[in-house]
Amino acid sequence: HGAAQADGGSQASAASSDFEAVLRANALCVQADESVVQLHRMVSEVFGKRFPELESHVPDPVTYLRAALAIGNTTDISTLDLGSVLSPAQTMAVSMTAAELRTAPLSGEALAAVKAACLAALERERLKTEMLFPFIASRMPRIAPNVVALLGPDVTAQLLSAVGGLDKLVAIPSCNLQVVGKGERALHGFARAAKMQHFGILHECALVQECLPEHRAKAMRVVAGRVALASRLDQSRTGLSGA
Repeated sequence: HGAAQADGGSQASAASSDFEAVLRANALCVQADESVVQLHRMVSEVFGKRFPELESHVPDPVTYLRAALAIGNTTDISTLDLGSVLSPAQTMAVSMTAAELRTAPLSGEALAAVKAACLAALERERLKTEMLFPFIASRMPRIAPNVVALLGPDVTAQLLSAVGGLDKLVAIPSCNLQVVGKGERALHGFARAAKMQHFGILHECALVQECLPEHRAKAMRVVAGRVALASRLDQSRTGLSGA
């Protein structure tokens, strides 16, 4: 009995340590995203003089930066392979708009600043997606294996970070779990960094997203109930297999 208690304590301690590491990694994701937003704002102000309509065609900051880096001062955009950066619809819209451009090329100094800012932002994005995301995904099954089995590692990480950990999650009634994250900015390192004005974090999980839109509200209620149960199993350190 004492050995089982010790083992449970060591598992709980490891999970707590993992969660602290996940929080630190998420903080780095937040910093990376904020840096990308700032660099995108700077680039769009400068490159907007060269291609004013690009931002309306390519609203996503990271994709915009890739497009700006690819286009630069090129006068004939049809010679570029924008398909590797943009969707087919965006490529067509950008190409058609570019054909009508009458703006002056950027100065060498301005173009160099744009390229440097794009490269810096894209490097932050690469570190986030290739290093921080995999780290977070690898730790979540050790922290809350049963919740991860339901929601996946990314959504679980969002949920635990939003409420402050597994101990806080188990105290939240399932009806309240449905609205965690509603109307707030989604955590930057996960899924989307958009405002979730109408839905909570649980709305992003595959179990809900795979339902028809008219069934998602009911699916969220069911998932919230299962998450409440799974979080208690994880908090008690039983059912660790995630089965």
